[in-house]
Amino acid sequence: MSHEIIKHCRLYRYSLPFQTPLMFGQKMLSERKGLLLQIEWNTGATGIGEIAPLPGWSRESLKDVLRLMPALMRDLQGHNVTDLLFGKREDSILFGLPPSIVFGVETALLSTPAARRNNPLFISGETVDLTINGLLNFNRQFDLDADASIAKRFEIIKVKAPFTDPDLALSYLRGIRDANPGLQLLLDANQGWDLKALTPYLPELRELDIFYVEEPFASITESEAFFKAAGIHYALDEQWISNSAEILKKIEQKQLPGLRAIVVKPTLFGSIIKLENIASRLAFHGIQLVISSCFESGVGISTLSRLAYNLSPGSFAGLDTIKSFKSDLLNPPLHLANNAITVYPLVSQPFSLVEAFYTPINPKILEQYIESNRP
Repeated sequence: MSHEIIKHCRLYRYSLPFQTPLMFGQKMLSERKGLLLQIEWNTGATGIGEIAPLPGWSRESLKDVLRLMPALMRDLQGHNVTDLLFGKREDSILFGLPPSIVFGVETALLSTPAARRNNPLFISGETVDLTINGLLNFNRQFDLDADASIAKRFEIIKVKAPFTDPDLALSYLRGIRDANPGLQLLLDANQGWDLKALTPYLPELRELDIFYVEEPFASITESEAFFKAAGIHYALDEQWISNSAEILKKIEQKQLPGLRAIVVKPTLFGSIIKLENIASRLAFHGIQLVISSCFESGVGISTLSRLAYNLSPGSFAGLDTIKSFKSDLLNPPLHLANNAITVYPLVSQPFSLVEAFYTPINPKILEQYIESNRP
């Protein structure tokens, strides 16, 4: 049993400006807001995790998280790190908490030396490079030359491609493919495709050599019918979040031959320990795990990069959202070079936090905030 006991918890609030305002759900945001949880152990070691529910996507809001944190931080103190991470899940004080909290707390806990053995965040030795996919947004005002030039920087590119105008969309995708013949092409349909309307265009889609289409339809039945008709694989993201247990069961019963990948956003999923188990089950059945971001700061992205490197070796990750910010919490900022992100070992991560972008939350003020916002 580990002798590392949690001595103290501190909470910080951060706010990072975007390069340009971005739409999340129905809201346009000019900055990303979240929390950093710092845990200190009786050995003097510390760990940090990011808790940042994504507006329009997370079921919990930042206000919800702030209401829950004081009691959780009190409960964490005095606990053995190993028991919290690897004890019976139903008995854990993290059980039933919102996913963004579980992800942030487990991130901080997993940085303790006691948790480094067989740890999904631990990378020993030298730094490594993780391949990331680029992202393009197709719309009627596209600039094909500019987008094709962006695609040249990557080995893998994901195009958000609603097929409301199939002829125009196919013309755009052919232009990207012709300018980059060796590119691995992913499409993201956000469940917006219509199988009946798309049927006449299936031969042209096949010619594009698409690696997979993420969430082509609102139902898995339609996605399987699309695979049967077109021979093009699909990936699941939103449907996985809402129905992961049933989907995993179908995978293990070999009922989803068209499924190529599961895209997981850990801020929306929650437990890293649970995700590690799922990753091994997916790999056994030849399903790729793709780690994707929720516009976390460099603190969260560095966690996600380690997860992607360890849980899906040889794969790629959707982490280029870090380029959406004017500044970062980390100094120096995470290094993105064309199609890769540098991943550092936990023991030698050469970063410090930029104090200008985060502030400590006084526990007494937080308690007063909670009291004044009770329903």
